[in-house]
Amino acid sequence: MPRFYLVDLESITCNQPRSQFAIEKIEDLAKSIATMGSLVQPIILEATSRQTYKLLAGALEYYAAIRASEINPDIEMVDSFVVEPEKIEQAQEQLTVLNSVSVTLPPSSLPQPTSDNNIELERRVNNMEARFEQSLQDFKALYEDRFQTLKINLKELQDSLPQRVNPLDMFNNLAELDLMKALRKAGIGNKTAQTLTNNLIAARKQDLFTSYSDVVSRTKQLGEKRMLAILDSWSGLA
Repeated sequence: MPRFYLVDLESITCNQPRSQFAIEKIEDLAKSIATMGSLVQPIILEATSRQTYKLLAGALEYYAAIRASEINPDIEMVDSFVVEPEKIEQAQEQLTVLNSVSVTLPPSSLPQPTSDNNIELERRVNNMEARFEQSLQDFKALYEDRFQTLKINLKELQDSLPQRVNPLDMFNNLAELDLMKALRKAGIGNKTAQTLTNNLIAARKQDLFTSYSDVVSRTKQLGEKRMLAILDSWSGLA
């Protein structure tokens, strides 16, 4: 639903060139905006994202507001009527009708700024800025909390995943009983598994194995075919 907002000037893009307007008109309106602190007629914007907008109407006011921000650095936002994308067609229809009618209000009908009005407007703007800043901080805190939770969950998931075992490390490091059990899981009979275990431990005591071919060449009763069968079986171990 379209709403009135104070929108940051830097978040607005305007396709209408500034050269279309007389410098004097921009300057006069800018001085009034800088003095009053606001526009009496908001510009009309299309929301192109959560924080960016495209000007639909009010190019003179937009350029005057930019000039006003140069005169008064406290002016960083401009009074705006923001139209959501799904309402653009209806908004364009209204603008077409309104642009075909020129209405000039008599000076007496325009609200005259007073010091009390300026104070109230400044208070409201300050309150809006404070609420916006608090909402931004709350969002940052929520994002950081969820990010840390995701990191913890990811770490727990990684820790729970089975770790691949390097068969060469198994030949070099498994204790006698564990090595014999691993050989049995590879389909080797009890007696042969016991013999291979003894031969493997005897060989690695001389020097740790550096490759699978090294294991085969230095271990009695361990041929290449049996080694391939063992590796196929151990490749699924975790």
